[in-house]
Amino acid sequence: MSSKRYSVIIERTSTGFSAYSPDVAGCAAVGDTEDETRRNFREALEFHFEGMKLAGEPIPESSTSVDYVEVPRSTPLVQRRGGEVTTQLRSYDGAR
Repeated sequence: MSSKRYSVIIERTSTGFSAYSPDVAGCAAVGDTEDETRRNFREALEFHFEGMKLAGEPIPESSTSVDYVEVPRSTPLVQRRGGEVTTQLRSYDGAR
């Protein structure tokens, strides 16, 4: 049996975690931990694809790529008051 790889987005929720793939509309899963959510999503995806096959629908191809970008922990805040420009560092949590 061959396999395909799909990108999965796992997000923290107020009650645990949720997961979905941008390539597969209508399929999602939840769990108490990231690992449980990942396992649940894999099972949900297999079940979803079985339903698609039974309905005669094509299985979507994986087309989403995943990457990360780095940004500094604090960014300069530029303020203009009249003709004066001031700059200060502001962290992401709003502290100065």
